Amino acid sequence: MAERRVRIAAVALLGSILVAGAGWLVLNSSLFAIREIRVVGNAWLAAAEVRRLGGVRAGANLFRLSPTDVERGLERSAWVAESRVDRRWPSTVVLWIEERRPAAWLRGPDGPVVVSGDGTVLASVDRLTKGGSFEELPSLGRTARRLEPGTRLPGGPALRVAASFPPELARFVQRVRASGGEVMLDLHRDGVILYGTAGEAEAKNAAALALLRRTRRDGIDIDYLDVRTPSSPVLNPAP
Repeated sequence: MAERRVRIAAVALLGSILVAGAGWLVLNSSLFAIREIRVVGNAWLAAAEVRRLGGVRAGANLFRLSPTDVERGLERSAWVAESRVDRRWPSTVVLWIEERRPAAWLRGPDGPVVVSGDGTVLASVDRLTKGGSFEELPSLGRTARRLEPGTRLPGGPALRVAASFPPELARFVQRVRASGGEVMLDLHRDGVILYGTAGEAEAKNAAALALLRRTRRDGIDIDYLDVRTPSSPVLNPAP
């Protein structure tokens, strides 16, 4: 009986040693060293910056990688609204990110910054080096508030309207202003767009863009465009 217990204990010990050895091999084998780091979804952030934020480096062991920690690191950036990390065995990591889209810019005490549609300050414009130019975005004016990346500004009709613009329309608009819930768009050329409330944005944007294309095509100077009733837009040429 005692001899049997000794044999059972020896087998259990051997099993533990084998499991521990297998674990050590898995955590230290070059087979599971990260060789490829893919970045998906980035339009404004450089892939190298995404990898840096996630703290993922080639050569690290894939088993030791914590997707939760990597996602937390990615979402430290104001640009990253959501992220997901996939481990693809034996040696690939995929970093999926959903970026916030620049909607407008705003001049603060330290210079102009780019703001997303949810009011997040993304970056100062001198760091806007990928994906486009802040000059293609409408302005929201000035603020005395200090604006650091990640600061969340309160939403309002001007920002909601700016965030709704397709890129072509955004390039026509110099500034978005709101007063009493009514929005007005100052154009880069002379003229304004009477937008009304922030509602029916898709229809109003389509009507405004159609009229702007027509005025550019026909060489018409604008006094104002009125898209407050988007089904019946009005063009009033400059005198």
